[in-house]
Amino acid sequence: MVVVSPDLAKFTTRNLSAPLGYTLWEFTGVDWALRKDVSLAGGTPGKPPRVPGHFPGQIRAVPSIAQ
Repeated sequence: MVVVSPDLAKFTTRNLSAPLGYTLWEFTGVDWALRKDVSLAGGTPGKPPRVPGHFPGQIRAVPSIAQ
């Protein structure tokens, strides 16, 4: 089961909330693992979420950051 936060919709490449793209992180049950990198030119994957995961398979979107 994959659960994506409703806030994911605001992280589009056409939205100023994430002008450099975004990355998707999945909680493995122990830590966060990078699952998808949608960084645009000039961007690099953002750091894993600081909050602990609630269940294995949880997905969180994080804005990409400047290189």
